[in-house]
Amino acid sequence: MLTQFKLQSCELCSRTWEESWTENGKRYTQRLDFYNNRTGRDYLRIEYWNGDISEDVYRFNWRWDGHDCIRMEY
Repeated sequence: MLTQFKLQSCELCSRTWEESWTENGKRYTQRLDFYNNRTGRDYLRIEYWNGDISEDVYRFNWRWDGHDCIRMEY
């Protein structure tokens, strides 16, 4: 069991997880970085129709909650 979580954590922390979408005329990009010390960073960028851009970074702690679910606390 411990080995399974270790392998899953290695995969989770191996790259930046990114997704982009458009909603209500705005383009959103979210990037999640997970670190081996059970902390992480959530980066959110919003591009508005008029050219304005907002960027926010949120820090979180994370842990496994079951075999395939992650709990993140901001």
